[in-house]
Amino acid sequence: KARQNYTLALQQLNILMGVAPNTPIDSLSEISIASEPVDILGLDDVLPRRADYASTTVNIARSEAQRHAALSKYNPQVSMFLATGWDTGITYMGQEIPHTPVAGVNVSIPIFRWGARFRTNRQQKAFIGIQKLQQSYITDNILEELSAATTKLTETEQQVKTAKENMALAEENLDLVTFSYNEGKSSMADVLSAQLSWTQAHTNLISAYLAEKMAVAEYRKVISE
Repeated sequence: KARQNYTLALQQLNILMGVAPNTPIDSLSEISIASEPVDILGLDDVLPRRADYASTTVNIARSEAQRHAALSKYNPQVSMFLATGWDTGITYMGQEIPHTPVAGVNVSIPIFRWGARFRTNRQQKAFIGIQKLQQSYITDNILEELSAATTKLTETEQQVKTAKENMALAEENLDLVTFSYNEGKSSMADVLSAQLSWTQAHTNLISAYLAEKMAVAEYRKVISE
């Protein structure tokens, strides 16, 4: 069963890395060594790292720009023009044709469309409000994930500490029982029982190390590291 689980894990890892499934690999992380301590980040530090939150910020900024663009056509507009030409409508006998430049300013104030401007502005603000609510929802989800990952880190660290203490006690007990057996004061059953306890403590320590490494990986995923 252990060999089967190892083979499946190896194949899955190689597939994720884009290599042949049965390619042998070196150990990436020793199971009997605790992971390096990670820096605990706050929500304000995690939010800029998350792509799902950044996308909502971009969408809100884009909607604000679209709102200003939609309202711009209802703003007063001023246009200036300059034209020039020669007056050829009248026959000038032997005289130079006069040059007639024309300059003007055109002011457009859409007074009768303020109702449409108000409705457009209200519609755009409602859409932006929906996007801000969606951003708040994503923020809550990120906070929940971050809190769960941080709590799991703390729990697994305590599990590793407890497993180490139990392992030390099991080793001490095994040494004492072995010494007593050599002195003829303990039976073989006591030695086997102590060895079984040591094996169970060692298995629990490995499981604690594994849980701690999984917690670190999950935390790094949450903070987009």
